[in-house]
Amino acid sequence: MRTQPKYLRLHVQSVAVEQPPLNLYPRLAELCVGFEQATGWSLSFESLPAPENPAELPWWCTLADGRRTLGHLRLEAGTEEAATELDAAIALAEEVAALVNEQLQTQHVLWQREAELAAGVPIIARADEPQRIAERLEAILKAGAEALGCQAAAMYLLDAHTTSLKLRSGWGIPQQRLLDPARPLDNATADLEALAGRVVVLERLNASGIWRAPEPFAAAVCVPVSSPTVPFSIAIRR
Repeated sequence: MRTQPKYLRLHVQSVAVEQPPLNLYPRLAELCVGFEQATGWSLSFESLPAPENPAELPWWCTLADGRRTLGHLRLEAGTEEAATELDAAIALAEEVAALVNEQLQTQHVLWQREAELAAGVPIIARADEPQRIAERLEAILKAGAEALGCQAAAMYLLDAHTTSLKLRSGWGIPQQRLLDPARPLDNATADLEALAGRVVVLERLNASGIWRAPEPFAAAVCVPVSSPTVPFSIAIRR
């Protein structure tokens, strides 16, 4: 009697994730002010993918991070008489847009890589799986935060030397935080308690005296999560 061969069926769940709010280049507003002061031309950011009347603008450029269009930069006449010729102002605006787009794309790649490290998945089943992992982690953090009535959540991974905690995924906090260095574990009392398997509730974050809070929130809950071999710490804040 011949037996039928057995096959491993890989099922990849499709998850619809709401796109996180725009965490744009943190100095963009100040950069636009400085641009107008230096050139006399107004440079501003709009959240629309393109201007409603592009022919009325001397210049505009789309801003995107690699997964979605975030808006556009636009050049208009300033409130004072322009000190710079239009062609020179456009050339400078193009360089500004290139720098901002590069920054946004770098943040997007970092967002993916940090999520891969956090998930610790050794096999990538699909070409877009790194982004799917990052989106799923973000969706999980969002669901946990909203279930508790909180405004943000972040997941930190203990490093190989067990001396610091590195942010790997977050929701409700700027993506620039992924660029920050790891937090020393020796002054993170709440995280230490969470890594030991306890849930720590800090009703008055700034007055607690036991945790150097990485974000300026009023209160927080620090809870443990883990893989079979690696402990994590999640901070949910309000």
